[in-house]
Amino acid sequence: MQIMNELILENGHRHYELTLANGKLTGETWVIDNPQAPISPANSFFKSIVQQYKSSD
Repeated sequence: MQIMNELILENGHRHYELTLANGKLTGETWVIDNPQAPISPANSFFKSIVQQYKSSD
């Protein structure tokens, strides 16, 4: 199980952080609407999790 936290930053960017079931942060964060955000393999995995999370609303 994973828990997604969504924070809306003051500049309007959506910032997501992923927390695992054991309560530890994955250490991965991804700013979903910032095209300049680096896409690492971990971030592209995280992006897919964010998309699943958003589509499950």
